[in-house]
Amino acid sequence: MCDDELGEDKVRDHERSTDTIAVIISINQNITGLAGKNDTYLTCSFTEYVNQNFVNIAIVSRNKQGIFPLDEPIVVFPPGKEAAVHPSAKYLLERVTLTNITHMSTHATIKFDNLKCEDEKDYICALTYINELSLSKTVSSDPTSISVKVSSSKPDNISSVIVWSAQSKKQEITSSTFLREGDTVTFTCTGNIGNPPGKFMWQMYSPQHEQLIVYSNATTEKEEMPENCTFRGTSNLTVHLTPDHFHAKYCCFEKSQKDVAGMYVETEPLNIHFQVNQVDITKHPNKKQYDQKTNNITLNCRGTGNPQPTYTWFKKGQNDSLLSNKSVYVITNVIRNRSGVYICEVYNSIDNINFRKAKSVEIHIVDDLQSSQESGWWKFVEEHTIPFICGVVGFIVFCAVIVFCICQKKKKNKSRCSQKTKSVGITMSTEYATVVRKNNTTSGETGDSMLVLNGMDRNKDTSRNKQEDPGKTWNATTSYQINEYAVPSDALQAGTITGKTGPGFTSFKDVKEI
Repeated sequence: MCDDELGEDKVRDHERSTDTIAVIISINQNITGLAGKNDTYLTCSFTEYVNQNFVNIAIVSRNKQGIFPLDEPIVVFPPGKEAAVHPSAKYLLERVTLTNITHMSTHATIKFDNLKCEDEKDYICALTYINELSLSKTVSSDPTSISVKVSSSKPDNISSVIVWSAQSKKQEITSSTFLREGDTVTFTCTGNIGNPPGKFMWQMYSPQHEQLIVYSNATTEKEEMPENCTFRGTSNLTVHLTPDHFHAKYCCFEKSQKDVAGMYVETEPLNIHFQVNQVDITKHPNKKQYDQKTNNITLNCRGTGNPQPTYTWFKKGQNDSLLSNKSVYVITNVIRNRSGVYICEVYNSIDNINFRKAKSVEIHIVDDLQSSQESGWWKFVEEHTIPFICGVVGFIVFCAVIVFCICQKKKKNKSRCSQKTKSVGITMSTEYATVVRKNNTTSGETGDSMLVLNGMDRNKDTSRNKQEDPGKTWNATTSYQINEYAVPSDALQAGTITGKTGPGFTSFKDVKEI
């Protein structure tokens, strides 16, 4: 009895050893493919049976009942023969490539040339062989799966609805719809957002401000479409309209397609009615003052608004006299009495409501522009006058100064009047002229002054006891006016002004005599 039991154990051990060799079979894992592409593979790998006694290898997919029907594989690979698609998987015809099994091959592969949504399933490899006992055996690999990704596409469209308006009820926006400043509008973008599902993004471009605004907080609702193994998305964006949205465009695209040309949809430029604002006036030529030598003065008024604004020009104090009903007004007769404040009024009308905005500009016209600019100088000359009499001998300039005083007209003591005398040395160089004051009068007197008309500060000597007191330096290439004025309290004797030219100068031609 012990011998019989020993014999049965040997048979079982032999069968176990032969089956172990044949059972080594596997399939590749973690398979992800993009719908429509040709780079997805299923490969069965196996250990060659010692006697080459196997029947075939098959790839089986899980059916809707959740099982792997071994009698209905999708592809069969018989050794030494052509691999073939099983009649139960006709949907694979003409879109897969099969690798035949040979005596030297240990791999069976199916390549999807056009991966489709219906290929997203679980799969196993099944190897059928005849063991040494002439028994048919089938062994299977662990399951794997194919995940099909779907790219998002260009959105279908953007629709828009006025959800609130002071003038109208909720309505869908069409090409003939007038939007108004203050309206609240909802834009809706729909389309395929792919698998895994993506997200819609919104952008607004304003041409008048050359500005791009990205809306990152808009949400996307997704709806699964099993027949296409993808998702459909819907995104809403609600906007309160302002004049900044005039002619703006709203754009929608799926986030992963941001940098792909043409993968977006956009609205038509928004035609928004808004009241006039931002009125500006420009003048040409642009000056503070004008004289009669000016041919004309052009005033240009511009205001933003939709509908397009209208314009009227008036002069302050003469509002009943219309100057122009255009944006441009030209002052052609440039004379003194045309000075004044010019007013531009800008109008438009929305829903029979009129809107107005105004701006003004002041125009100052004088008889003689130069006289007006030097009025400060002549006012001073009314009180003090000093003539310069200069003679030029070679390079040395001797100036004799006669100083006298004209008493001020409006002062009570018209007899108070004194003279002063001093000498001034002027040294010229190619770039600068330096004034040096020299004292040749009695000590104890103060109040000496010199005025330079190029805008430089007035210099004053605080003591007449000093031998020299350096003055200001100015650019000698510009014509300057230099004068020495007597102060009524000074009672000094007449003196002289002397000076000499430096390199590059033969005279005081760059110093204007008064």
